[in-house]
Amino acid sequence: MLKHTDIAVAHHGSLVLLQPLNDNAAEWLRGHVSQEARWYVTALMVEPRYVGQIIRGAMVDGLLVQ
Repeated sequence: MLKHTDIAVAHHGSLVLLQPLNDNAAEWLRGHVSQEARWYVTALMVEPRYVGQIIRGAMVDGLLVQ
């Protein structure tokens, strides 16, 4: 069975956008990042130094990140 991407990653230099592509991914991000996290419309804005940790956690919990 082919799994669809849950979170899309877009690197923009000093910021990385993590775009949840379904409700499960959006819920996971909201539940696993600080309440002080900044959202840009529907994407989570993250400093590059935090991206690896977030991606690893999402993947451990079964989400597909690209």
